[in-house]
Amino acid sequence: MDRLNIIAHDKFDEIIQEARKPGNPIRMASIVLEGTELEEKKETVVSQSQLAGHLGLSPAQQTTDTVSNMGLQPQPAFQKPEEQQIAQIAWSVIRSLENQPAAVPTLEHLKRPEVQAAIVKAVQEQQPVGQMELEGLAKKPDVAAIVAKTVELVTQQTIDTGRPGTLR
Repeated sequence: MDRLNIIAHDKFDEIIQEARKPGNPIRMASIVLEGTELEEKKETVVSQSQLAGHLGLSPAQQTTDTVSNMGLQPQPAFQKPEEQQIAQIAWSVIRSLENQPAAVPTLEHLKRPEVQAAIVKAVQEQQPVGQMELEGLAKKPDVAAIVAKTVELVTQQTIDTGRPGTLR
């Protein structure tokens, strides 16, 4: 015996009417799921790109109700929170460049010194002003090195299609 489950079809009503005709070999059975049955089987699965994991980004919609994560998350490439913050700002700046195909037509253009210098400048402008620190006591993160490492991760973890707007 063959079994056909129809969930959605553009001719759903016609199929149902045909199945209801006497002598038709198609037998219909209805299964109605109650709301409580659906809720019991509900599971939220969070997935994000390897690049986001390397940059220390957490899934945007992760809540305490999250049951599981898809796959293993990679170790963040930046261990210190301030470095992760700079890398995340750099990623945001890089993503904004996908709308500027004249400036960055391919991923390889991100490796150019003038493009990285522009990214560093944009990151420094967007970096929040932190608590005032005594000169010489706290070591400031090397923004240029973090941007370079972020660019390297982006180029390694992204497939460039060569079309504008594809730095994803």
